[in-house]
Amino acid sequence: MRSVSFFLASLLILFLLLTCIGLFFPARVTISRAVDISASRASVYPFLSDPARWKQWFP
Repeated sequence: MRSVSFFLASLLILFLLLTCIGLFFPARVTISRAVDISASRASVYPFLSDPARWKQWFP
């Protein structure tokens, strides 16, 4: 019985520890990526608007 209560207490402490650590992280994370393309919008738009052609410009 002592080992079961020790196990449950350990789980509770672990849960509380992880909860306290989680409070320091932001609620939302935004990841973005940008690429500068040296081409006109008119020449790039057909590749971006058609997903089947994405492999031609983004390997």
